[in-house]
Amino acid sequence: MKVECAYGMESTVTIQIAAVGDDANMNVFWSTVVEPVLARCPSQVSIHLPDVRPLSLAQMAAVVAIATRVRSNGGTVSYIGAEPDFHQVVEVFARRPEDSGKKAKVGFVRQVGLSTIHTVQTGFSILVFAVSLVVALIGAIRHPQTIRWRDFFGAAAASSTDALPVTVLLCSIVGFIIAFQTMPSFEQFGMPSMVGVVIGVSMVRELGPLITAIILAGRSGSAFAAELGTMTVTNEIDALRALDLEPVRFLVVPRLLAVAIMAPLLSILATLAGLMGGYLVLWDKDISFLFFYDQLKHSLHPHDFMQAVFKMFVFSLLVGSAGCLAGLQTADGPGAVGRSATRAVVAGIVLVILADGLMGAIFYSLGW
Repeated sequence: MKVECAYGMESTVTIQIAAVGDDANMNVFWSTVVEPVLARCPSQVSIHLPDVRPLSLAQMAAVVAIATRVRSNGGTVSYIGAEPDFHQVVEVFARRPEDSGKKAKVGFVRQVGLSTIHTVQTGFSILVFAVSLVVALIGAIRHPQTIRWRDFFGAAAASSTDALPVTVLLCSIVGFIIAFQTMPSFEQFGMPSMVGVVIGVSMVRELGPLITAIILAGRSGSAFAAELGTMTVTNEIDALRALDLEPVRFLVVPRLLAVAIMAPLLSILATLAGLMGGYLVLWDKDISFLFFYDQLKHSLHPHDFMQAVFKMFVFSLLVGSAGCLAGLQTADGPGAVGRSATRAVVAGIVLVILADGLMGAIFYSLGW
């Protein structure tokens, strides 16, 4: 912003920066020496720097303020006793935050190109991670003694017993809601007992594994991302590589094996909880448990249970892999770990739903 001069442009003046650079002395120096000189709006100002270097923060602030004030009035600034590139340092300090934060406008073609490059890089990193994960899993199966069993049991507990209460509670509520909402429609046709078939098929084939996988993404997926992300930020991952320890085999494999083994068992318990929650509505309609069990036995087949277990196994691999990959790709910054955890949860839920739709279509085409 240009400041109007009160007395016209004066030719050349020299300002000697105070040698004592604390805040108190610089405030006095500015009010008694600098302000009267700048009030005359000189056309050229030579700033004489003190011999004692480096300059204090207060001294540097005074130099920047003088240079900015003179240039805003249309004058020029030179520096006496300064290094050749000192004016570049002043320019960096004088740059306003809003100027440094401005982003250049990106054209549509360039934006499409950058998005394409980012997508290709992301796909390539996922491919590299998948290949290294398969190799690490094969090596862990061939040499079980190389697995960090402490991490395995810790992840197994977090994916099973720690998640059991909330999973059972949610699945039982979902089963109750399905029965409660479908009961009026079946009662109109005089078949309230058929609600048990709906509950059994929906919970065993679909909702039991799906709800368990979503809870797993929110708990284990985010936990894996936060743990590995913290290790990445604190350079522990780089330390492992320096010790010739592959992070995928050393950190990812125990967590992935734990969640892949425990998640199907958790899904079975969640499905049973959903069936019991649905039966509460049937029990209120005076439908015996033996009749409900008989309906389940005739409406469900062994391949339905195998389908549910296989689905949950695939879901657990997707959720665990998404969480670990997000943790290993954590960037620097104060919010990097939080962003990685969020990315792990979102990616895990999206992958689970996509995989569920794909496997549902495959099983339907097979007649299952």
